[in-house]
Amino acid sequence: MKKLLLVLLVCAFLIGSVVHAKVVTVSYDNGNVVKKPIDVYLIIPTGKQPLYSNYINALMARYNTKVLDEEHISLLPSPKVGMCFVTFGDKNILRGQLKKLGLQLSDEEKSLMTKEKLASIRKSIEEHNSIVRPGTKVEWESDDQKVRVFYGVKILPGGIPEEIEETSNLGRPNLKDITDWLDGQFDKSLRADYTDYTISSQTSGGNWNIKGSYINTTEDYPYGEIRYVVRIYKLMSDSDPNYDYWAVAYSNYYTAPGWCVYGTGYQTIGAIVMNSCDFSMGEEVLEWSPMNTVENEDYTVTLGESPTMSWTYSLPDVTVTDRSNPDHDYTRWDIDYSNARDKSPCTGWFSNTPGTEYRVPNGGQFHVVWYLSGSFAYSHWYGWDSNSYWTDMWGEATVNP
Repeated sequence: MKKLLLVLLVCAFLIGSVVHAKVVTVSYDNGNVVKKPIDVYLIIPTGKQPLYSNYINALMARYNTKVLDEEHISLLPSPKVGMCFVTFGDKNILRGQLKKLGLQLSDEEKSLMTKEKLASIRKSIEEHNSIVRPGTKVEWESDDQKVRVFYGVKILPGGIPEEIEETSNLGRPNLKDITDWLDGQFDKSLRADYTDYTISSQTSGGNWNIKGSYINTTEDYPYGEIRYVVRIYKLMSDSDPNYDYWAVAYSNYYTAPGWCVYGTGYQTIGAIVMNSCDFSMGEEVLEWSPMNTVENEDYTVTLGESPTMSWTYSLPDVTVTDRSNPDHDYTRWDIDYSNARDKSPCTGWFSNTPGTEYRVPNGGQFHVVWYLSGSFAYSHWYGWDSNSYWTDMWGEATVNP
């Protein structure tokens, strides 16, 4: 009898261990924090729950959070509007499972951003730097030091996925970036008539619908951070039987120097924003904005003719130079902060939001690559240091019509 009881106890322990390994429950007193009615599925690498206990507790206090081990990714439910999936592990495991469940995510295997193309862009930046800051040296961040610290997917109305990603040379997720993303999408996720809060669309026989949303942050201590919010739109119900019309809108591209995020002496001195598309899909740059040099003013970006898409952003103490080349299917803006040392664009968060409209043969996929970089230099009492440190990132998407 004692042996039988012992066997039953061992079996019960093993079953309990398996269940616990699948779904981790953490008791947490949420105090005065009011939970938002949004479902968050947090994926943790197996055996790493103690490492992320603070993140687990914080998210469980704020949202309807369910925590799964990475090896049990198959337990995820089918994606529905308002759901958010976040992983601190391998993003390809999460992406693969969401694709199995029917979510349409970009096919990253068809990447157009090659090492050769990246090297060419960086060389162009170095040449431009030698013109605007003669006698200074460009130093690039160490690509080997950057690691992905979290990746997430939010399901917007219409089943549109919004992807967020963060990389860092500090090697830990930024909890505020995660909660800001979740909080910032909260109201939109509950609205069936989702439109981007920064975009005003004047409809006249058609409208611009969001088809993809991408957020990325890269952190490069002690120099600074850059991040972007890129939205991809398609003009619906247009009257052109031969072409579809797409737009890439930078809802926000931010630079943040070490001066404000780490308390170091580095300020922002420059930035690059660039789009490039795929010749093989017949894409053509139709228009872009700004289309000239803009400085020290509020600027309104306007794309399209009927209907138009527009938004306004402020450009104090910086100069934006249009260096686009539509013949080679890319648009590019160089942003010069260097005359604004010790002013707000150089010492704090600063946003640039250009945009591009494309024309694609009717019914075709739209494929776009975007590249962004930020430049930081040490600010001495007598002026800029002779070295500038560049951090960059890129993203791309293939979107179905």
